[in-house]
Amino acid sequence: MTIKHARQPGAGIFTMDAFTAHDSNAMPSDPDGNPPQALYCGTGGDVALVDGNGNAVTLNNLAGGVWHRIVFQRVKATGTTAGQLVAGFI
Repeated sequence: MTIKHARQPGAGIFTMDAFTAHDSNAMPSDPDGNPPQALYCGTGGDVALVDGNGNAVTLNNLAGGVWHRIVFQRVKATGTTAGQLVAGFI
């Protein structure tokens, strides 16, 4: 997957979108059509996601209260125990 824009290295989160994990809905993209490049978990736990290349992966015990730099297409409800999820676009 190619990110269609390049913001300055080290730039922070450009825009955010709170969401609820869902087994089939894709994540919204930014205005340039890019998928989310960061994930915030308000409460930590497991996150079952589809990464930027379409691979299904479960990340165990992600910390809550921090941003995780992950490019992803979807966060699945099945297998996700983390809560208060926010997609970030860099």
